[in-house]
Amino acid sequence: MVFDTDEASIDACLSGLGVAQANTAFVTSALEAGTIRHLCPSVDATLGAYYAVVHARSNVTDAFVAWLKSEGEAGHRR
Repeated sequence: MVFDTDEASIDACLSGLGVAQANTAFVTSALEAGTIRHLCPSVDATLGAYYAVVHARSNVTDAFVAWLKSEGEAGHRR
């Protein structure tokens, strides 16, 4: 199943329809209540990680990826 919002995915999980991937901040109370549990508690979430997939390298794509990296690093320092 695919859901268009985190809330729909979480609601489906809470209804017993399976597992869901969600930001821990959205499910803290359910975790604390024992309504749901971490599927892999030893795995920490990675927030703010992005990947750039380039199918055809060129000076333009290389420059764009370099710009993305510099923006990400600048945002991290703020």
